[in-house]
Amino acid sequence: GTFQPDENYRRNVNVFTCRRRRCFKHQNQPSLLFTLDREKVRRHIEQTCDEWYRQTNPMVTAQREEEIRLAFSRELSSIADGSGERSKLASHDKMLDLNACYEILFTVAEKEHLTFEYFFEDWEAYFLERHRHLQGKNESDVENKAIEHTGGMGREFISVGCSKNRMTVEVALDFLREMQ
Repeated sequence: GTFQPDENYRRNVNVFTCRRRRCFKHQNQPSLLFTLDREKVRRHIEQTCDEWYRQTNPMVTAQREEEIRLAFSRELSSIADGSGERSKLASHDKMLDLNACYEILFTVAEKEHLTFEYFFEDWEAYFLERHRHLQGKNESDVENKAIEHTGGMGREFISVGCSKNRMTVEVALDFLREMQ
């Protein structure tokens, strides 16, 4: 799927009403009569919105994934020597810089709403979150954590996808799914 806003896109608004509920277990303590855990509310809203977007308008469909893989392959082939054999490239060379990734990952309509600067901010947040899970562990623990937190492609994230300024196709697809 691609982001294709209709004529009502800018006319929609989300409204959130929050009312405090009386907490009956603390009736003897007036300061605890009304409670609101703002962090739980924030997490619930984010999870609900994320799930809704993933179900109603997923950014990574089978067709789009195939198109992205093909575009990555073409770009890597154009970078490779005249033979164009990507399999002979070193692991580091299987990554594209962020400018190329941005051009491949997003449609013209999506780029109208997501500038490169915003993409870069999202990439930094994604990168730091993934990298944070890998720090301070021995190598086997790091690989296990990476596999857990990167949808099974942890070894790649550690060995070749773990560059702040470049990404592989697997990392790019995981990024797109995660940051939807």
